[in-house]
Amino acid sequence: MNERSGDTLRQRWEARRHTFADDVELDRSRFRRALWFSAGMLSLVLGIIGLLLPLVPTTPFIILAAAGFSRSSSRFYNAVMSQRTVGPLVYEWRERRTIPRRAKVAACVVIIITFGVTGVFVIHHPVPRVIIASIGASVALWIVTRPSAS
Repeated sequence: MNERSGDTLRQRWEARRHTFADDVELDRSRFRRALWFSAGMLSLVLGIIGLLLPLVPTTPFIILAAAGFSRSSSRFYNAVMSQRTVGPLVYEWRERRTIPRRAKVAACVVIIITFGVTGVFVIHHPVPRVIIASIGASVALWIVTRPSAS
């Protein structure tokens, strides 16, 4: 979808790549900056774990990491936003609060497979199965109900 200027969101991300730190306004308090940085690092670690474990989501944690770094470290914020794999997704979320359709489909497929396998083969009691199914359905519903850029 073309923007007013004729550039796609991806082209705008590419043009801004490595300069996202220019927009960062760091928290003035060193203590709060340390808290934001810790939250950003924890979210980044959880996002990286999500690359390895299918039950742990990656993109939401990377979005949280970017939010934490935007208040604590321009260098780390720029690194997250400029990363080729997740940078455009985080940029789209921050600019428009939208999730690309392909990301929605991929996320829902992974949720169905992982929560389904867990519910059928790993968990043998009905109450935890219902809890797992409810969590998976809630997350999938939230993802599906977010707007998509067309």
